[in-house]
Amino acid sequence: MKRFISAAVLIIVLCVPALGLSDAEYLKMKKDPDSGFDAADKELNRAYKQAEQYMSKSEFEKLKREQRQWLADGRDKDAQRIMREENEPKEWAYTYATLKRAQEILAEGAERR
Repeated sequence: MKRFISAAVLIIVLCVPALGLSDAEYLKMKKDPDSGFDAADKELNRAYKQAEQYMSKSEFEKLKREQRQWLADGRDKDAQRIMREENEPKEWAYTYATLKRAQEILAEGAERR
């Protein structure tokens, strides 16, 4: 039984990173006009640049660290949750997760003004 559980955990650990967004998939989605991902990515970049305008230097440094962390694993976690809970395709899940992150950054800016 212990071997079975160990094997199952190993399979899950090995498969979860495969669900993440690879560089090739990112570029493919950016080029696909029907996915909406490029527009979502541009909106995120716009929100990030706007945040730089209203945040103090220390606040923006904190946002940069948070953004790097989100890009490293938060985006994948958000998209995977959407795929799992809402049964949505990967492209849509990443598009939605990216738009949601842009809205969070913009909302934080609205609170600070």
